Amino acid sequence: VQTYPTLHNNFSQEEYWHLYTREQNLKTIEPKVVIPMTTIYPKAAVITTEGVYCDNSNVNFVSFADNNEDLLYAFAGVVNSVIFRVMAKSLAIELTGGYSKYNKQYISKVPIPVSRFNNLDKLVYEISQISRKIEFCNNSNDFDGSQSLYKELNDIVQALYGIDDTEYQILRSEYHEKSAV
Repeated sequence: VQTYPTLHNNFSQEEYWHLYTREQNLKTIEPKVVIPMTTIYPKAAVITTEGVYCDNSNVNFVSFADNNEDLLYAFAGVVNSVIFRVMAKSLAIELTGGYSKYNKQYISKVPIPVSRFNNLDKLVYEISQISRKIEFCNNSNDFDGSQSLYKELNDIVQALYGIDDTEYQILRSEYHEKSAV
């Protein structure tokens, strides 16, 4: 990895070894939702500590101006939902082995009910709370507990998007069909 000191003589190699040449996100160190770019389906995780940055070459991220953790967890919940996954998969670049490339220019086309996030809608708050519970279950290796929570998450995201049961079943069948590949 080429670092700043190699490019700019006014930086000390010993003191600035960690500064990558891809500068655009070095100052974006607030809490964020991270989304790996290459995976079978998009997945999101929340980083609540400050000081972590993403280089945008392998990990996408979303942050909110006021560092509202409820918004971070709600957004992660939406990304981890079946609805978002199916829409994102349809827009992403397909790779071998069932993997896809979820670059920013593709996943940014997935519609998000922004007005509901802006208004801190009740459903947004509920998604946030479920996402926190899923994180707790995953961190304590309670994967059975997280599976029942994912069903609840998907139901609430369905309501957030205003998708009826017939449309949702079509999306779910698409999700199961592609995940079996």
